[in-house]
Amino acid sequence: MIKKGFTYLELVIVIVLIGILALLSLERLKKDNLYEAANQIVSHIQYTQHLSMIDDQFDPKNENWITQQYRIQFHNKNNNHSYSIYRDLDNNNDLSKEDAILKDPVTNKLICGRAAICETNRLEAVDIKSKYGVSVEVKNAGGARHILFDYLGRPMLFDGSYPNPAKDIQVVLTANDEEQVIINIASETGFITLL
Repeated sequence: MIKKGFTYLELVIVIVLIGILALLSLERLKKDNLYEAANQIVSHIQYTQHLSMIDDQFDPKNENWITQQYRIQFHNKNNNHSYSIYRDLDNNNDLSKEDAILKDPVTNKLICGRAAICETNRLEAVDIKSKYGVSVEVKNAGGARHILFDYLGRPMLFDGSYPNPAKDIQVVLTANDEEQVIINIASETGFITLL
């Protein structure tokens, strides 16, 4: 008489294999705060770039027209790494209550990294140090922490000049374990890549 079925040894082997596959897949499901922060910042840089291309503020009668451009500004006060997107309406090259602070198109909350200025209806995810444990440094932007874009989507420095064409603007994100992701903004085209 022949019985059809699985032996205990076959069942044990299958259960062990399923367990090994489950362990391997859990590693891939682990939350990666560094890349999550990078993707969010890239999205907001592209949003700033898009707004600058569709709403050019050039005015030959206004010598401060460049300050009216949409910009993303990275803040690093008291080791609180955050950023804001706004138009500098009071021409002081810094975020203030008089400026036109943009709202996130998904959540309709202000993209404002300074809680003292934006006390209510503020997108908390822009505080990337507290939300993701990530710090930010801007390189090749003339020492500034602002990135503006012209009507073609090319990056500009906050004084209206263009960056050195040989050096792309880079936003360097560093996690607590010193792992880095670099957001590269091509100086001649505005093309954004993750390195």
